Amino acid sequence: MISAVLAFAVVAAFLVRSGQFPTRPENAGLMAAVLVVVALGALVAYRLLRYRMVWNLRRAWHERVSSADAGRELAGPFFTLRLIPAALAEAVGLLGVVFHLLSGSPWMLAAPALAAGTLVTLFPSPDAAARFVRQITGRQWS
Repeated sequence: MISAVLAFAVVAAFLVRSGQFPTRPENAGLMAAVLVVVALGALVAYRLLRYRMVWNLRRAWHERVSSADAGRELAGPFFTLRLIPAALAEAVGLLGVVFHLLSGSPWMLAAPALAAGTLVTLFPSPDAAARFVRQITGRQWS
């Protein structure tokens, strides 16, 4: 995901700088506003989805009586909650690249850079998995 976003950004920047792609700089302000609204919308949508998913998982976990391995049972939801924001970040990054192609504004390339940074922070780690399990079950998991 990261390499695709960054590769597309490099190709777009090259096309715009070479003058081989017609741009409309007068639309940069509107495109920047749309990009910010889409990014904020994606953030709010993810936070609401995550809240609801965690709430449902907690409720379901505390209603059960088995003492199954929490790490195994919660692996699917954990990775799902990593994949969704990654896809949203990638979409915002790609939209920034498209807007760079259309407007020629170099500021639009901040979106793929921020998206790449977000994707790096979303790599699953044992610590993040342990925090997630603790958040759902209330128990320490290692």
